[in-house]
Amino acid sequence: MGVAGSLLVYQFGTEWRYRELLVVVPAFFAGTAIWAWNRQYVTPAGPITRTSTIGCSAAIPVACYLPAEWIPAVVLLAVFGLLGALARCGPSAPSVWLIRPLVYLGEVSYSLYMTHTLAQKLLYRLLPSGRFVEESVPWKAGVLGVYALTVVVFCLTCYYLVERPSRDRFRRRLSRHSAAL
Repeated sequence: MGVAGSLLVYQFGTEWRYRELLVVVPAFFAGTAIWAWNRQYVTPAGPITRTSTIGCSAAIPVACYLPAEWIPAVVLLAVFGLLGALARCGPSAPSVWLIRPLVYLGEVSYSLYMTHTLAQKLLYRLLPSGRFVEESVPWKAGVLGVYALTVVVFCLTCYYLVERPSRDRFRRRLSRHSAAL
């Protein structure tokens, strides 16, 4: 349902105010539904689940060659299919998904999700990409690097100063509350 809501807003709400927020909120709820479902109903992964991770992973770059109006739908469906399949795989996930940088990216992904649009909007005002259309490739690569670095800084700042301390505080309160019962 959340993925469908995001797709509808993305496809038909091109002129809506706060469109980005209206796209990510249903996607966020879909992600939390996958997590909750996995936590309650997880079963050992079978060959179909492992095949699904490979198929959904392959669908993402393939989507770049589809007609422009199809790309968001295919990528969003592939990402949520991949999340669901990986959640079912658990420890038996294909080893590529268990390498440290990808595990860390998964750990900070919520902060990335919450801050990347803010960083982009700031950069669009301070360093509009249109100013660099006529510049050389090294200049364009430099601007892209500044964009990427800014998004990473926003993400990690949010993760280490807000998300992680809040999560730890919530867990301590929850454990004290559970102990009191």
